Formats: sequence, structure tokens, C-alpha cells
Amino acid sequence: MKRFIKMAVCAVFVCSSLPVSAHKFGTFTYVETELHYNYWVYLPDEYGKDDRKWPLLMYLHGKGSRGTDPYEVISDGLPMYISNPFLIEHLLGEFNFILISPQVPIDEWYINQFLKDVYDEVMSSYLLVDDSRIYLTGFSMGGFGVYSFATEYPELFTAIAPVAGAGDAYGLYGEVLGITEDTVPADPEVLAGIPIWAFHGMKMNPLISKAISRL
Repeated sequence: MKRFIKMAVCAVFVCSSLPVSAHKFGTFTYVETELHYNYWVYLPDEYGKDDRKWPLLMYLHGKGSRGTDPYEVISDGLPMYISNPFLIEHLLGEFNFILISPQVPIDEWYINQFLKDVYDEVMSSYLLVDDSRIYLTGFSMGGFGVYSFATEYPELFTAIAPVAGAGDAYGLYGEVLGITEDTVPADPEVLAGIPIWAFHGMKMNPLISKAISRL
């Protein structure tokens, strides 16, 4: 649990071969693929130097980071902290994991199949992932995505940490935000089998009531 707390608060993989990458920022690489979502990958400095396996954390950004500008993803949340050179230099020991952060196109919502495509590509491209320590977190829109993705694919994750999200994006905001009806709502019975550390408060996201975070 202590390891998971460090990953959830700070917010990594094993690299055999990257798909086509177009941008680099510090220790981050932005991966452009044939998938619907491109994504950022952060690898620890020691990754690949031996056969050590690493925990993996998948981070889902909020609504404001959607689009085609990859730097929107690392301007907020966990990617912002990890891409900060000062934090990397002085707190590198806190970032001993692989971080994956997909980017949703503008005016779209998280679709589980597209997230699963990213997950599968990552698992086939980075061979030093410790599959007993794979975690999912996300903020706001990403928090909704965490509940939905983990409901449909609970077997993928050791634990989840949604931040300022809730379990039924379509039911709550479908018409307002253009969320499609095929968005999978959270299922408490399914999620009961996964350790969950949920965060919410009005200072985190005043647009989403903390009451609706309760499953």
C-alpha cells in the first residue's frame, strides 16, 4: 500500500521498442501510433539496465488536456510533476515506476476500448512491467474514466485511485458534455474486488459534487 500511495500522489514500464515517437520532454516520450489515442510514456532512469521489473501507473487526464497538442497533457496533474526537471533531480526516488498517459482528442470522452488498445500496446512494447503492480488513476474527466475502465477490465489493475470523478458519466453529464451512451457506468459489485483510494473535495473540482463520487 505504501508503494501505491507514492505512485498515486506523485504519479512507470520496460522498453523493448517504441512505436513511432514525435516529441520528447525530459524523461517523457510522446508516442504517436496508429491507435485512436497517442500517449506519453515516462520511464525511470534505471529502466532496462537490468532485468528488474517495474510497476506501471496509467494516468487519465482531465477535460482541459484534450486535443492534439501533446504538451497539454504534461501541463497538469501527475505528468506535470514528473516532467519537472527540479522534481526529477531531487525526488527521483519517488518516481520509480512507469507512467502512461494517453491523450483524448478534442470534444471526445474516454472510450474503454481505446484505452485498452493503449494498454495492450504498452504491455507488448515494454517488457519489464511487473504485472502484479499495475495501477490506474485520473483526474476529473479522467476520474470518470478510471471508474468506467476498471469496471469493464477489472482484471488489469492491482488498485485504482480516481480523483474528483464519479461512476456514471453518461447518466450525469451525457447531454451536457456530449458523452456517448456506450460509456460504461461503474459497477460497485465489480469494483468491490479492487482496492480503491478515491479523492474528492470542492477545491479539487468544484464542478463535480463530491457526493456523486460515492458509489
